[in-house]
Amino acid sequence: MTIHRVALLGWPVSHSVSPHMHNAAFHHLSLSSWHYESLPLAPDELAQRFSALKHEGFVGLNVTLPHKQRLLSWLTLDESARAVGAVNTVCLRRGIGYNTDADGFLDDLREKGVEVRGKRALLLGAGGAARAVAWGLAREGACLGIWNRSSASIQSLQGSLHCSLKPLQWEEVLAWKPELIVQCTPVGMWPETDACVWPDSLPFPSGCTLVDLVYRPARTKLMERAEQAGSRAIGGLGMLVHQGARAFEIWTGKTAPTDVMRAAALRALET
Repeated sequence: MTIHRVALLGWPVSHSVSPHMHNAAFHHLSLSSWHYESLPLAPDELAQRFSALKHEGFVGLNVTLPHKQRLLSWLTLDESARAVGAVNTVCLRRGIGYNTDADGFLDDLREKGVEVRGKRALLLGAGGAARAVAWGLAREGACLGIWNRSSASIQSLQGSLHCSLKPLQWEEVLAWKPELIVQCTPVGMWPETDACVWPDSLPFPSGCTLVDLVYRPARTKLMERAEQAGSRAIGGLGMLVHQGARAFEIWTGKTAPTDVMRAAALRALET
């Protein structure tokens, strides 16, 4: 039996729940020849090892830091990877790189009944996650504002995505009246769970929806503040599951069992 190997490529990768999530999906669909594994690879090892992966039986990859940008020049890119400027999924059989983060984010919002068209959406951060979220939201017709410590990063993001982003200082945020706030930084992620990107001096707006892309812990300090203010708070696990489901379907051609993947990810996070 030919084994179809899939891996998470990054440095480090030991913290990831993706192997649990995908192997549970393979088992659920009786894809016994498929196996997902972690593949820690230091930056100076990437070029030599990447060219050999297909010969080692790998048919697909997820890609995380620090390799997402470096693979851009080695693959044919679909629209998502070109627009976001990063690869997080690879089909090695076809040599195509994708970015499933934007679709995964939007799929999670649809599942939870969050409308974005015409809404004022505030992004916190201007890094890789923000690039994918901004591209997805702009494509769906949201009005985008952004806060980030570095104005240069905002200008770079706006220029590369060719979309309108309104830079905001903290003192301008409440007057702008955001309806959706997306926390795209790692602030508050385990083990620094007491950290919160939102200033203590600024009240969190009520009646909006917060999506914190951090999924460990399941409930961040920022989510607690949003709920205390009367806003809805959504954690990052749903986006993780849905971007993984998109990758699963690219590799296998089968509909991903998202409920199975979510349950497996939750079990892994509880250990």
